[in-house]
Amino acid sequence: MSLIKNIFIYFIIVNLFFIAPLHFLYSFILRSEFLNYSFAGGLVILIIFYKKQQIAKIITQHAWIFCYFIIVILYSLLFEKYEVVGFFLYELIPFYFFALFKDDLAETITTYKKTIAVTFIVSASGIIYDYYFDFPWKALTFSAGGRDVELSKNWTADSVERVAGLFRSSDQAAAGVIFLCVLFLYVNKNLIANHIVIIITFFCVYITTTKTALVALILIYILYVLEFLKLKFRGYLTNWLTASMIVVVIFLPLGLVTDLKIPLLDNYSFRDRLVNEWPFVMNQFESFVQYILGLGMGSVGAAQIIFGQSKLASPGDNFFLFLYGNIGIMAFGVFYMIYKNLKNTRETITIYLGIFLLSYGITYGVLESPLNLLILTLVAFHTSTPQNLLIIENDEGSYY
Repeated sequence: MSLIKNIFIYFIIVNLFFIAPLHFLYSFILRSEFLNYSFAGGLVILIIFYKKQQIAKIITQHAWIFCYFIIVILYSLLFEKYEVVGFFLYELIPFYFFALFKDDLAETITTYKKTIAVTFIVSASGIIYDYYFDFPWKALTFSAGGRDVELSKNWTADSVERVAGLFRSSDQAAAGVIFLCVLFLYVNKNLIANHIVIIITFFCVYITTTKTALVALILIYILYVLEFLKLKFRGYLTNWLTASMIVVVIFLPLGLVTDLKIPLLDNYSFRDRLVNEWPFVMNQFESFVQYILGLGMGSVGAAQIIFGQSKLASPGDNFFLFLYGNIGIMAFGVFYMIYKNLKNTRETITIYLGIFLLSYGITYGVLESPLNLLILTLVAFHTSTPQNLLIIENDEGSYY
């Protein structure tokens, strides 16, 4: 059944790292826009087909979490359009999938080494090419939920074009190339090759002008050097860095700090978030119930922007604020899981991705990208690498 396994893996890779040309293929070459929903549909089919028994077990073991989410969903439907709530849950489909197949995906990382290298080369080449030339899908749109959505976001920062390469936006491009860089560092032990990959990654992230991603890459490199030198205080530094980043990510949008300068981030866009965007969201919290359950699923992010009220719409642009606005105090639980896993793990991939998630999350909502949902899954739920690749149990108890 290796063919099925390979189809399974490459189906995910193509949809994560080549999404812009894939949407271009679906919408403008095949003229079949419904295929733009094939990724989420395919993940749902795989979940139902292979994991339906596991789902029942998980619901039983974590019944209080599911009760909480049911309460938040019903609470959200009281004052949000069902399209807003539904679109938010739709965006999270990759997270459900990655959480259920997390061990299979973690094992894949250590097995598909050549695929990781090739994907990195192609993704980085796409970003560099987009810096000098334009892809045919630049600024084109396709229909999603009755609204026009850009295949590849065409925008600028301080009059500088923010390149996206083969991804849908510059921030996703930065996240994608850093993720592949981390995977390469994890599976490859050649010092020269690793530094070549880091240099290429730095250049790619730099030309996307995604500053928090650049900060994340610098921190990852520092930890990589400390690991190579086998310095004893590396573990203490990692714990301190994790705790510090969590404090920064949580406290910044709460409005407790209004006059702050962070190296590399002290620019107009950061100041605008600090003074205008984050207080705009926090000012929408008006009751005790809202402070507990949040503003409602879909209240912050694309769901509100596309289907909700424009006067209340905000991308959030902060990992914690996005979670807190949409699911309430459970956001603190997510951050506790991240901190606990980063503190207890010895896996460098989990540490690097955790630092990336927290650094990147300072000025980005993070979770509206399937790739970032994969990163969150590996950071929050990754335990140990299983011994077998893509072992999936079917109803009869056999495996492939």
